[in-house]
Amino acid sequence: MLLYRTLIICLCFSLQGCFKPLHHYSDNSQSPYLSDVKISDIAGEHGYHLKHELVHALTPYGQSEKPKFILKVTVNAAKSSLGILKDATASRHMSTLTASFKLIRLEDNKAVFSDTTSVSSNYSVLSAPASQDLDNTSHYKTIVAEEGAEKRALKHLAQDIKIQLVMALERQKIDKDKALDSTKSPLKS
Repeated sequence: MLLYRTLIICLCFSLQGCFKPLHHYSDNSQSPYLSDVKISDIAGEHGYHLKHELVHALTPYGQSEKPKFILKVTVNAAKSSLGILKDATASRHMSTLTASFKLIRLEDNKAVFSDTTSVSSNYSVLSAPASQDLDNTSHYKTIVAEEGAEKRALKHLAQDIKIQLVMALERQKIDKDKALDSTKSPLKS
């Protein structure tokens, strides 16, 4: 019985190095493939900020001089009202950002991965009667809350895109390695 338990424990420790968790590539250690991705310009104000977040998330140490892939992204924003008050005004808004992205291999200009991801974030709408809010501070606070919610959503979008790209690039490398191994294997006669 002791031998059986020891064998199972040894087996578990030996298999530990066979798997790479998704969070393996954190901010401290980048996937070796992400520096090969060039991020194309993204239209709009949200696109500008998302590109900045993607550059920070994907290539914090700089891009490769000869990228192998290009990432094309489009961003759409929508805002909806939540928490309607008795006077038919909203007390909360939900901002939804949707990013559609495509990873294109520059070698043959082929799309190797594409997906869509979406993030929603809520913020409070502060309003006061005009007689009480002479300096418009409630309006200013609402704008700051909206910008903060959108900034958090853009960071989350960039991290989500990063995770999906790491998985796609790892999968592509595994497929490429398998194809190379099959060409190197000796032919059966």
